[in-house]
Amino acid sequence: MAESQEVEIAAWALGQLSIGEGGWVAFADDSVPEWLHVRVRENGHGRLVICELYLAREQRVDSAALRALPLGRIEAQVNAFAGEIRPHLKGVPRPGVELQPPQPPPRWQSHEVINVVPALDVPAGRKPDSFYRRVAEVYAELALLSRRPATDMAEASGVSAASVHRWVAEARRRGHLPQAERGRRG
Repeated sequence: MAESQEVEIAAWALGQLSIGEGGWVAFADDSVPEWLHVRVRENGHGRLVICELYLAREQRVDSAALRALPLGRIEAQVNAFAGEIRPHLKGVPRPGVELQPPQPPPRWQSHEVINVVPALDVPAGRKPDSFYRRVAEVYAELALLSRRPATDMAEASGVSAASVHRWVAEARRRGHLPQAERGRRG
């Protein structure tokens, strides 16, 4: 396998999740230090999607604050930890009723994150299934950290972003990644 290559990734750090019952997950990062509670459910493609949210802030909640919520990033993280979250989906109460979020830790404190994007060892000719499994692993991890995971993979591997997009599509077709939803990360 090729050496890992350090590639600059977007300037936001991975946030923190806290899993509760009934599909509730608490999220915090630099942009949402007060903890955002979201309820997730499984859609028809097997992905976990946000269906409800609860935000309590010391400051005013206005339209700018709502637009700034990193919902795509949260969904990507939730889906990365879907195996741990799915057992907590059982017995989901009706939407808007019986808020049962996890008890989150104190206010989020940012940590420095060193991001190293592994270069893919791209075989010539027809690609084996193991290559597409590796593409899926790297892409899923980068979807949590980057706003442009395919571009970061392409830069680290010395290939075009279009090639990485084709590989990710093939990895999805082979079942190594969940089906994509238009406009959704991961």
